[in-house]
Amino acid sequence: MKPTEALLKNTEDVLMQTEELLKPTEEVMKHTEALLNDTEALLKATKP
Repeated sequence: MKPTEALLKNTEDVLMQTEELLKPTEEVMKHTEALLNDTEALLKATKP
C-alpha cells in the first residue's frame, strides 16, 4: 500500500469513528433541547 493510500484509509477510519461519536452527542443535544423547552414553559407558567 502506498503512503497516500494508507493516509486515505486512516482518514476514512477517523471519519467513521467521528461519525460514531457524533451519534450520542446528537442524542444528548435532543434531550438538552427538550429540557430547555420544558424549563422555558415552566418559567412562563410561573411568571406572575
